[in-house]
Amino acid sequence: EIEGKGNPAFREHVWIRIDEHPPEHWQLGSLRPTKEMIELITASK
Repeated sequence: EIEGKGNPAFREHVWIRIDEHPPEHWQLGSLRPTKEMIELITASK
């Protein structure tokens, strides 16, 4: 909406790149969770 200045046709030209990485490479702000922390978080849900 910002780059296209409200022009709906602009959406046809937008690409989004998502890079997926293993959980060991994740980062939450300045916190880099360990494998054990990730297991705790995912087990609690």
